[in-house]
Amino acid sequence: MSSAKKKTDLKRKRTAFEWAIGIVAAACITTMVGGLVYYGFTAGTGPPDLAATITPEGEGKYTLTVTNKGGTTAEDVVVEVTSGEDVQEVQFLAVAKGHKEEATVIFEEAGQQPEAKVLTFKEP
Repeated sequence: MSSAKKKTDLKRKRTAFEWAIGIVAAACITTMVGGLVYYGFTAGTGPPDLAATITPEGEGKYTLTVTNKGGTTAEDVVVEVTSGEDVQEVQFLAVAKGHKEEATVIFEEAGQQPEAKVLTFKEP
């Protein structure tokens, strides 16, 4: 066999299915890369901005929600919840940027609406 014959044997025409799969794969990769570039330019880069809120759930039972509106994750978040003389501390391992974490707080004596404030957190 001549070398010209071998080269033509190795090169074959692509089917329509192969072209369609290639185009779909290229579109997926382009979309993912474009999304990552967009996220990199639009994502916040500031410090964590934490807000703690309390929602009543029942007699003496409350839901504590900590929301991070900042640009980075907050770690080891400690929130103090106070209801009259009762004080409880709730710790969250991490609150990612743009996310919220919830916990349930129970007070023996259901009295006034509890108040919550963030005491401490670490930036990673």
